[in-house]
Amino acid sequence: MAPSLRIMAQTFIPTRLSILWAAVSRQASPFLLLSLSMHLIRQSPRRPGIRPCLTMCPYRVHLRSNEEDISDKPDAIRNLPLITDKQIGDLENEFRKRLCSLQSVDEMVEKIVQSLQAANQLENTYIFFTSDNGYHMGQHRLMQGKNAAYEEDIRVPLIIRGPGVPAAKVVDALAGNIDLASTFADIAGAAIPAFVDGRSLLPWLGDSPPAKWRATFLLEKGDPNDEIFGEGSGGGEKALIPIIYSDDGILEPPDSLEYDLYLDVAFKGEPFRGIRTAECTYLEFENGERELYNLRKDPYQLENIAGSADETLLRALSAWLNSLNQCTAAGCRTAEEFSPPEARPCFSQ
Repeated sequence: MAPSLRIMAQTFIPTRLSILWAAVSRQASPFLLLSLSMHLIRQSPRRPGIRPCLTMCPYRVHLRSNEEDISDKPDAIRNLPLITDKQIGDLENEFRKRLCSLQSVDEMVEKIVQSLQAANQLENTYIFFTSDNGYHMGQHRLMQGKNAAYEEDIRVPLIIRGPGVPAAKVVDALAGNIDLASTFADIAGAAIPAFVDGRSLLPWLGDSPPAKWRATFLLEKGDPNDEIFGEGSGGGEKALIPIIYSDDGILEPPDSLEYDLYLDVAFKGEPFRGIRTAECTYLEFENGERELYNLRKDPYQLENIAGSADETLLRALSAWLNSLNQCTAAGCRTAEEFSPPEARPCFSQ
């Protein structure tokens, strides 16, 4: 019989560490804890004795924030005005606050590790540190938010600690959130369901990397008028994220800035599909616009070369994207690994 995997989802605050202690102390079967803290990142815990927050930081909205020439960008970007000095100052202040809030995440990780040590389970535990999405703050004239296909939005950290994982090892292979479920099942010794699109990252954590791996990754964003965005949030209007806070003093109420600092999580633009390889990002928008960036020569994605690229390359990338868009399960893994020869400039050799 395949081992069972118990899953526990928990929004962690320090007072709930006793739950983790009790859980890891009595588990005989594999146990998975999902600690959901990143969406509370702007809400600093109000606790006495916390060490002083960093008030000076090196953040500065850099050159890709106010591109002088954005005529190569999609229409939704071309119509954006330059970011003002006041807006840059607001973004810098918000960035500092996010750094301050990260102290709470740092403390949470420390306390979880200490609890695992106390239960003699640390060396029997994999710890994954990651996020569900990136976040732009001023890049490409976009204020703060997500839902774009630029590097700031689609890339997230993935740090793994666990049995047999070499310290300080860096893996450059393309990985994504669709791989986490397969990885957790593999760690637990459970069968990976045939219907999943992702693949296990476990072979990368040891000394025997897989012989085959994906050469590209599918990017998608749906219709901004879908109900997932909430009533009245379509058509490019600003949509607000509900910010949860408590009356018991554990979390501070939201600042007014949270509601009115041009919160363009509501920036939706056109729905798109695209692929991200080691060398390129290629996007097709529902309105027919396209973007193509050579990430080796243009890592900040300042120059959209879709209008000047070779048509053979564009056709190959479009066909590759179409195959990924229509695939399922094992077919997706095959499509990810097949690199059309005509698309050679956009994948590692």
